[in-house]
Amino acid sequence: MDPNSPAFTERLNLFHYRRHLRKLGPTDIQTARNWCLSVIRREHPKWTDEEVERFYDSLIHVELVAVDEWTRRMT
Repeated sequence: MDPNSPAFTERLNLFHYRRHLRKLGPTDIQTARNWCLSVIRREHPKWTDEEVERFYDSLIHVELVAVDEWTRRMT
């Protein structure tokens, strides 16, 4: 499988997200979510609740790109 394909990066992102999320309890998850939403609202006071939620959701979807260091250094 091509490590630069979107399917690979999505699966890898989901794997890491779930792995870290498993370490948290429900109270921790809610506290982290509330804190993050309050920071977003503080930094973007004119945004609607929908825009804040959309931005929050986009934070957990990080695009990963695999880099072949040997090829990168030799070109």
